[in-house]
Formats: sequence, structure tokens, C-alpha cells
Amino acid sequence: WLDSELEFTIPGQLGSGDSPFSLLVETENIYRELAHSVYLHEFGQGWWDKIPKGSQNQVLNKIQEWKEKGEDGLDSPSRRYWDAMTTGSLKDSIIVKSIWPNFEELLGMKKGNFTHHWKDFGDLRNTKFHSNEPPTSAHLEVGLGATKIVRSLAAKALRKISDSSEDVDVSELA
Repeated sequence: WLDSELEFTIPGQLGSGDSPFSLLVETENIYRELAHSVYLHEFGQGWWDKIPKGSQNQVLNKIQEWKEKGEDGLDSPSRRYWDAMTTGSLKDSIIVKSIWPNFEELLGMKKGNFTHHWKDFGDLRNTKFHSNEPPTSAHLEVGLGATKIVRSLAAKALRKISDSSEDVDVSELA
């Protein structure tokens, strides 16, 4: 399989001189942004306390690792904490009972369908970034299809949030 099958250009997203982004990485990042925006909107500055405990523990371990490497600005929960989540913890934080209705409304998809597509997306993502074995063409086709679906839904959801927030720029939420 070719990496080029997973890459595309997002015009205007990078500023000067666009470059290719991996569809998988872009999908993952858009969900990190969406999740942070939804949690912040729903729970305010106490959003971190609403993250599932297992996800919190995983994030705190990664944050500690980053701090030991000298990274700054990690003392209190922020958008960066979402970057420390695995895709599994990210999904768990999205489908948790206390917040899923918000995502269901934004995404326009039932939880079962979302988790089905997320599983296919996550499986392809993990195969691509953590396995030496390339996926079969069927695996690639299913994974890419699911990735395109969940990415499209998240992009629409972020636009909904942005359109409904006259005073708040979603990309600047921290």
C-alpha cells in the first residue's frame, strides 16, 4: 500500500504553502479539537473532571513523560491534554454517557454506528502507525471509508459549533 493513498492536501489550513496531511492524523486531530470544544462548552473550566478516569490516568502518564522531556505549559488541563490521549481514550471520552448526547446531536449519528466506524478508523490508524505489516486491500478500503465518514462528520460538527458561537472562535478555545 502506498502512503499517498492516505494523504491529501487541505487548502488554506497551513498558511503559507500547503503540504500533505495524513487523512488518519487529520481525522484524529479534528476529533481532539471537537472533543475539547464540546467538553469546554458543556462543563466549562471543570471539563477535565468529566473525562473518564481511565482516560485521565493515561493522559496524566503521557503528560508526566512530556514534562520529564522538558515540555512546558502542562501544569493544568488544556487543549494539549487531548493530544496526550490515545485514540482509544479519545473515543471513550466521546462516547461516555454524560457527554455522548452532545456528540450525537452534532455528529448526527447513533453511538453504535459511531463506534463501528471509529473501530475501523482506529484499526487502520493503528495498523499504519504501529504495525510492520501493511493492511490488506479490503482492510484499507474499509478503514479509509470509515475514516472519511468520521472525518466528514467531525468537520461538519466543528462548523456547527463555530457557526453557533458568535463570540467564540472554536480554534482559540483553551
